[in-house]
Amino acid sequence: MLDGLDDTDIVAFGGRLEEVVADAEAIVPLTFIPAFPIFPPETSWMRQSATDHPALVLPPVAQSAGRVAYRASDLDRCLGRDDQRDHATLLANIVRWAVGEDMPLAVSGPGLVDCNLYRQNARRILHLGNVGATSPIPGRQADLVPVGPLQVRVRADMPDGDTKIRLLVAETDVPANASDGWVSFTVPRIVDHEVAVIG
Repeated sequence: MLDGLDDTDIVAFGGRLEEVVADAEAIVPLTFIPAFPIFPPETSWMRQSATDHPALVLPPVAQSAGRVAYRASDLDRCLGRDDQRDHATLLANIVRWAVGEDMPLAVSGPGLVDCNLYRQNARRILHLGNVGATSPIPGRQADLVPVGPLQVRVRADMPDGDTKIRLLVAETDVPANASDGWVSFTVPRIVDHEVAVIG
C-alpha cells in the first residue's frame, strides 16, 4: 500500500476528510495529522504528529469476500488540484492492492501517461496519452514534451512467442513477446498520444 513512499512520513493533504471509526481488527495504514501554522516561521512546527483519525481503512482480509480499501479523503480531487506525486503514488497503490493479480495492464517508464485499454473482438486497443506537460487551460498546449521509452505489459490471449504490435500514430510495428497470457513490448516515444493494437 505504501510502495514508493518509503522516505515519506507525511503526505500533504489539504482536502476533505470524513469522520470514520475503524473496527478494532481493521488495518489503518494512514491517519490524519491536523494542520499547523506555517507563518510566521518561528511558530511553524507540528503541534500533533499522530492521531487515531483514520484516513485509509483496510478490513481484515479473512472477513472480506474481496479486497476493500476505504479512503476517507478526497485524495483524487486533491491530486487533480495540486498535482502532488505522492497523491498519485498512493492512489495507484490502493488500486493495485485492491485489484491484486487481475490488473490487465502495466506501464512503466519516464513521464506521465494516461492509459486506456479497450477490447475490440479478440484484440486489445491501448490508448496512451502524454499528460506530462498539459496546460491548466483545457484544449491548450504550448509545447509537447516527448516521453518514453515505456515498457508495456497487457493481459491478452495470444500464443506464446515473439510477435509484433502495431503503433498507429508512429505508423510502425514494434517487437513484442507473448508469454503466460501477457504481451510485453516497448513504446519508444510518445509526443502527444499513441495507439497500440494488440492481437
